[in-house]
Amino acid sequence: AYGRVARGYRAGGFNINPAVPPSEQRFDKEHLWNYELGLRGAATDGRWNADLTLFWQERRDMQVRIPLQDALGDPIAFTFFTDNAAEGRNRGVELQGTLAVTETISLRGMLGLLDTEVRDFDYQADLEDRDQAHAPKYSFAAGASWNHPTGWFVEADVSGRDKFYYDFSHDEESESYEVLNLRAGREWGNWSLSAWVRNALDEDYAVRGYFFGNEPPAFSPKVYERLGDPRHVGVTVRYTL
Repeated sequence: AYGRVARGYRAGGFNINPAVPPSEQRFDKEHLWNYELGLRGAATDGRWNADLTLFWQERRDMQVRIPLQDALGDPIAFTFFTDNAAEGRNRGVELQGTLAVTETISLRGMLGLLDTEVRDFDYQADLEDRDQAHAPKYSFAAGASWNHPTGWFVEADVSGRDKFYYDFSHDEESESYEVLNLRAGREWGNWSLSAWVRNALDEDYAVRGYFFGNEPPAFSPKVYERLGDPRHVGVTVRYTL
């Protein structure tokens, strides 16, 4: 069991883009207080191990990066600037562990639960008490491996996360998603050969999102998303000296 208190610091600075309002050209430094309680355990024979962490973070003068469209209908005139919210709060739980079911089969997993909040943000008051950007309520990963004494192996991993806000300048959200990865092959001596599939189910999922006007004639703001990688299939050969 352990406890931890730490203080972080991020320097202030300037927004040099001339499109940024004069009142927002300078932003202040940010401080973070981080409090943790944790518990770690493992079997004496190495069959299992687990880590549990509870954390609470208080951000003072939280630096918020905001996208800004300088000219309607001009996607090139799109920039970012930084401003301070009075406070931000992050709290959550993280649990991870591994388990050897048999001599050849093992399991692993991770679960994270997160709750965030923006407080007293003068630039955009409707963000107050809202979740921070890119802060899903949950994220997880789970996997299983089969490793034979002759060197053959098979692995499967699935990971996922809850929906999250794309940014601080709007309330558009992603969708929750899960991604499956597969891998199989053999290791012998200094060599290894594996075939793999990433995003095996070819899941469409967004990792970033932008909200601005770009399409005539009205140039109405809409969401533009950057998707994660589609299905990839490959073979890897590795030699270790």
